[in-house]
Amino acid sequence: MLAALWTVSNGRCYAPGCIMPVVLEVRPGVYQKNSQVAHIYGVRPGAPRYRPDMSAEERDSFANLLLLCTAHHEEVDGKDGEDRYPPEALRRWKAQHEGAAGFVLKNLTVPSTDAL
Repeated sequence: MLAALWTVSNGRCYAPGCIMPVVLEVRPGVYQKNSQVAHIYGVRPGAPRYRPDMSAEERDSFANLLLLCTAHHEEVDGKDGEDRYPPEALRRWKAQHEGAAGFVLKNLTVPSTDAL
């Protein structure tokens, strides 16, 4: 699932207009991630946009994930993040960034360890 998220990111942060790549060359031939997987609906109580009625499977599904540059992730999940970036806005970012690929991949989930 994370591979799918990285693939459809096309090397860019999902935030509209962001010019930051998700990987930076920090010195010749050495690369470092400049991104984090973000949840539209938070993972635990107290997290921005947390919904207690969501199952763990829904929270970790492809449909609830974005790839954001470090700066945007801090902004989206930081102080006032929930007010400034409501779920509808983040879902719009996801749909705009992924296009048709997001529709195809939306049902991906992390398999339970029982199924492995």
